[in-house]
Amino acid sequence: MISDQYQRQMVYSEFTARVLRNAAGMILKEQAKNIDSYLNYRTGHTINSLYDAFIVTKSGSGAVLHFNYLIDLRFIDLKRTASGHKKKVYGPVYNRPLWGYVYGYAFGTLRYGLTETVQTEIFDMIRESYKKPL
Repeated sequence: MISDQYQRQMVYSEFTARVLRNAAGMILKEQAKNIDSYLNYRTGHTINSLYDAFIVTKSGSGAVLHFNYLIDLRFIDLKRTASGHKKKVYGPVYNRPLWGYVYGYAFGTLRYGLTETVQTEIFDMIRESYKKPL
């Protein structure tokens, strides 16, 4: 039998991974939409690189969201060029969606979203997975 403390860690880890996967999916949709509307890239390389950018891994007592971006994407949404001139086209591709979803959605959900109902749902999912034969 699994100890109660280990079950709580598994529940928290699964819940955290779910929230981070949802946040990464929302960020991807928003960034793809913004890149499509603000940038005139024809190759599709930029959009395709987004889908490999987010990796969610479970750790012992939680989950981690990793970002692997092209360096070009990081600086697209700056309002000024490297030489200090104001850009004619400014697109909220990186910072705005990233921080909006990470702090607006993920942080609030992780802080207040692990209710008894969600815990029970994840406990049941874990118990069912142990009942299935390998």
